[in-house]
Amino acid sequence: MQIIDNDGFLALVNSSKFNAFLTEDWEFDQLMNHFVEQMNQGHFLIWRTGYEGGTWNVDFVSERSNQESFRDFEATIEVTDCKLFLTEYSDLTMAASYPKQKIPSNHNSELYHELSNGIYSVTVRQLFNPELDDENLESKTNFEIVLKPLDAELTNQFKKVQWFE
Repeated sequence: MQIIDNDGFLALVNSSKFNAFLTEDWEFDQLMNHFVEQMNQGHFLIWRTGYEGGTWNVDFVSERSNQESFRDFEATIEVTDCKLFLTEYSDLTMAASYPKQKIPSNHNSELYHELSNGIYSVTVRQLFNPELDDENLESKTNFEIVLKPLDAELTNQFKKVQWFE
């Protein structure tokens, strides 16, 4: 799956549970706190890519590949409409500002991964070092998202957006 990102954030979203709207005049810190709250509720995961934007190749898999990762994080997410959408910061900020704007946006509405409903363990693996790798990134898998069904509760306890310093 390929997504164009202009701001350096990608997200995985349960669109039927994610509360996208915040307020028409939100401040950046409010938005980040809202994102953390939604992650801890298991509706959403967001991470910083390390670049201010690009075209990213994202693979959804059920088993971790043998490729070494630069960094990764684990979380849980709930699937309730048999889909998780891949989205980016611009879509999220539009939806945070306007109550009628939803995730997915029209131009990213085909960026989803189908799953059975339930709770999933998610491992987001970044397969490149943003400080070293700057060539041919568009020809490689940049992020690997490992999804495994869980017979457990949601366990997220995030304090910030992943990989955002």
